[in-house]
Amino acid sequence: MNKRSWVLYLAIAQLVLAVAVMVYGTVTRKMTGRQSDILIAASLLVFWILSDILEPVVMKRFKDITQEQKTAYIKFLVLDFAGLAGIAYFLYSMGNAGGNGLVGAIIYVITMKPKRDSQDIFYHGVPEEKDETEQETENVLEQTDGEADESEDENVDDPRTLS
Repeated sequence: MNKRSWVLYLAIAQLVLAVAVMVYGTVTRKMTGRQSDILIAASLLVFWILSDILEPVVMKRFKDITQEQKTAYIKFLVLDFAGLAGIAYFLYSMGNAGGNGLVGAIIYVITMKPKRDSQDIFYHGVPEEKDETEQETENVLEQTDGEADESEDENVDDPRTLS
């Protein structure tokens, strides 16, 4: 078992344990709504710490990273925290009258794409961009292909080429 799996499994296990405690407390009526809210927030915070902070440290992902990757990590960290806070607010509002939990769900959805982009840059580096000469060559080839297609179409309809 590698270190990433160990940290990931620990993070998931604590979430499962929190849900089990919450279900048990709700069924036996030994847990209040406020206690459930605290348990949700605490378990999401622990999940964030384990998956976003502990995992990169354990896997030594900060060794030999670029400035872009450092910046991407900070963005990823903040956006994931905001998204998990949105989920926590959504779950909190579901159990409370007058709560607007949809706001929390929207926050989570809005943060997903930029978080994944930043996460990808942190873990895999900045994708190499083509230099200007490669880009210009591709543009010329695309234009040439387009002109060749047009000239072939013109010859098909031209009565001089039919005979």
